[in-house]
Amino acid sequence: MSPTNIKVIFLAAIVFVLWGGYKIAKVSYTAIVWQKTEGTIVDLERNTWSCGKGVSKCFSPIAGYHANNDYFTVVSEKKFNRDEPKHLIGNKVVIYYSSANPAEAVLGGEYGPMSGGIIMFLLGTAILIGFWFAKIKEAAH
Repeated sequence: MSPTNIKVIFLAAIVFVLWGGYKIAKVSYTAIVWQKTEGTIVDLERNTWSCGKGVSKCFSPIAGYHANNDYFTVVSEKKFNRDEPKHLIGNKVVIYYSSANPAEAVLGGEYGPMSGGIIMFLLGTAILIGFWFAKIKEAAH
Protein backbone atom coordinates (compact mmCIF):
# COMPACT_ATOMS: atom_id res chain seq x y z
CA MET A 1 0.00 0.00 0.00
CA SER A 2 1.40 3.39 -0.92
CA PRO A 3 2.16 6.02 1.74
CA THR A 4 -0.53 8.29 0.24
CA ASN A 5 -3.19 5.59 0.64
CA ILE A 6 -2.08 4.98 4.21
CA LYS A 7 -2.40 8.69 5.01
CA VAL A 8 -5.88 8.83 3.50
CA ILE A 9 -7.03 5.80 5.50
CA PHE A 10 -5.47 7.24 8.67
CA LEU A 11 -7.23 10.59 8.14
CA ALA A 12 -10.52 8.80 7.44
CA ALA A 13 -10.11 6.89 10.71
CA ILE A 14 -9.56 10.18 12.57
CA VAL A 15 -12.71 11.61 10.96
CA PHE A 16 -14.71 8.50 11.96
CA VAL A 17 -13.51 8.77 15.57
CA LEU A 18 -14.29 12.49 15.76
CA TRP A 19 -17.68 12.21 14.05
CA GLY A 20 -18.68 9.19 16.13
CA GLY A 21 -17.48 10.89 19.30
CA TYR A 22 -19.51 13.98 18.43
CA LYS A 23 -22.69 11.92 17.93
CA ILE A 24 -22.15 10.05 21.19
CA ALA A 25 -21.44 13.29 23.08
CA LYS A 26 -24.51 14.98 21.56
CA VAL A 27 -26.86 12.23 22.68
CA SER A 28 -25.22 11.97 26.10
CA TYR A 29 -25.49 15.74 26.59
CA THR A 30 -29.14 15.86 25.58
CA ALA A 31 -30.02 12.90 27.81
CA ILE A 32 -28.35 14.57 30.81
CA VAL A 33 -29.20 18.27 30.33
CA TRP A 34 -32.30 18.50 28.14
CA GLN A 35 -35.88 17.78 29.13
CA LYS A 36 -37.31 14.35 28.38
CA THR A 37 -40.81 13.77 27.06
CA GLU A 38 -42.80 11.17 25.21
CA GLY A 39 -43.63 11.68 21.57
CA THR A 40 -45.39 9.78 18.83
CA ILE A 41 -44.27 9.04 15.29
CA VAL A 42 -46.75 11.01 13.20
CA ASP A 43 -45.33 10.86 9.68
CA LEU A 44 -42.39 9.82 7.50
CA GLU A 45 -39.94 12.02 5.60
CA ARG A 46 -38.72 10.65 2.28
CA ASN A 47 -34.98 10.97 1.65
CA THR A 48 -33.44 10.37 -1.74
CA TRP A 49 -29.89 11.63 -1.33
CA SER A 50 -28.45 9.72 1.65
CA CYS A 51 -29.99 6.30 1.56
CA GLY A 52 -26.97 4.13 0.89
CA LYS A 53 -25.55 2.32 -2.09
CA GLY A 54 -28.17 1.01 -4.49
CA VAL A 55 -31.12 2.41 -2.53
CA SER A 56 -33.32 4.86 -4.39
CA LYS A 57 -35.41 5.94 -1.44
CA CYS A 58 -35.50 5.73 2.32
CA PHE A 59 -37.61 7.17 5.09
CA SER A 60 -36.98 8.93 8.40
CA PRO A 61 -39.65 8.98 11.11
CA ILE A 62 -41.09 12.35 12.13
CA ALA A 63 -42.18 12.51 15.77
CA GLY A 64 -44.55 14.99 17.35
CA TYR A 65 -44.34 16.09 20.98
CA HIS A 66 -45.75 18.68 23.38
CA ALA A 67 -43.48 21.06 25.29
CA ASN A 68 -44.23 24.35 27.05
CA ASN A 69 -47.90 24.13 25.96
CA ASP A 70 -46.92 23.98 22.26
CA TYR A 71 -46.70 21.19 19.71
CA PHE A 72 -43.47 20.49 17.82
CA THR A 73 -42.10 17.90 15.42
CA VAL A 74 -38.59 16.51 14.99
CA VAL A 75 -37.17 14.31 12.23
CA SER A 76 -35.21 11.26 13.30
CA GLU A 77 -31.65 10.82 12.08
CA LYS A 78 -32.42 7.12 11.57
CA LYS A 79 -33.24 6.11 8.02
CA PHE A 80 -35.12 3.03 6.90
CA ASN A 81 -33.84 1.69 3.55
CA ARG A 82 -36.92 -0.13 2.39
CA ASP A 83 -40.48 0.43 1.39
CA GLU A 84 -42.28 3.14 3.30
CA PRO A 85 -42.44 1.83 6.91
CA LYS A 86 -45.99 3.02 7.66
CA HIS A 87 -46.16 0.52 10.53
CA LEU A 88 -43.98 2.94 12.55
CA ILE A 89 -46.65 5.65 12.61
CA GLY A 90 -48.22 5.74 16.06
CA ASN A 91 -45.19 4.27 17.86
CA LYS A 92 -44.25 6.01 21.10
CA VAL A 93 -40.71 7.45 21.24
CA VAL A 94 -38.48 9.25 23.72
CA ILE A 95 -37.68 12.85 22.83
CA TYR A 96 -35.12 15.14 24.42
CA TYR A 97 -35.68 18.87 23.91
CA SER A 98 -34.02 22.09 25.01
CA SER A 99 -36.02 23.92 27.66
CA ALA A 100 -34.65 27.22 26.28
CA ASN A 101 -35.81 26.34 22.75
CA PRO A 102 -38.32 23.45 22.75
CA ALA A 103 -38.25 23.28 18.94
CA GLU A 104 -34.64 22.02 19.22
CA ALA A 105 -34.92 18.29 19.90
CA VAL A 106 -33.54 14.85 19.16
CA LEU A 107 -35.13 11.45 19.33
CA GLY A 108 -33.75 8.99 21.81
CA GLY A 109 -33.65 5.23 21.93
CA GLU A 110 -33.59 3.26 18.71
CA TYR A 111 -34.48 6.34 16.62
CA GLY A 112 -31.64 8.51 17.92
CA PRO A 113 -28.17 9.12 16.50
CA MET A 114 -26.30 7.10 19.15
CA SER A 115 -26.00 3.81 17.24
CA GLY A 116 -24.48 5.44 14.16
CA GLY A 117 -22.06 7.37 16.36
CA ILE A 118 -20.96 4.24 18.19
CA ILE A 119 -20.40 2.35 14.94
CA MET A 120 -18.33 5.17 13.42
CA PHE A 121 -16.35 5.67 16.64
CA LEU A 122 -15.55 1.96 16.96
CA LEU A 123 -14.67 1.62 13.27
CA GLY A 124 -12.28 4.57 13.44
CA THR A 125 -10.77 3.31 16.68
CA ALA A 126 -10.23 -0.18 15.21
CA ILE A 127 -8.42 1.30 12.20
CA LEU A 128 -6.23 3.46 14.44
CA ILE A 129 -5.37 0.47 16.65
CA GLY A 130 -4.50 -1.51 13.52
CA PHE A 131 -2.14 1.28 12.44
CA TRP A 132 -0.59 1.37 15.90
CA PHE A 133 0.07 -2.40 15.92
CA ALA A 134 1.44 -2.20 12.37
CA LYS A 135 3.89 0.52 13.46
CA ILE A 136 4.98 -1.56 16.48
CA LYS A 137 5.52 -4.63 14.26
CA GLU A 138 7.41 -2.50 11.70
CA ALA A 139 9.64 -1.01 14.43
CA ALA A 140 10.43 -4.49 15.79
CA HIS A 141 11.86 -5.64 12.44
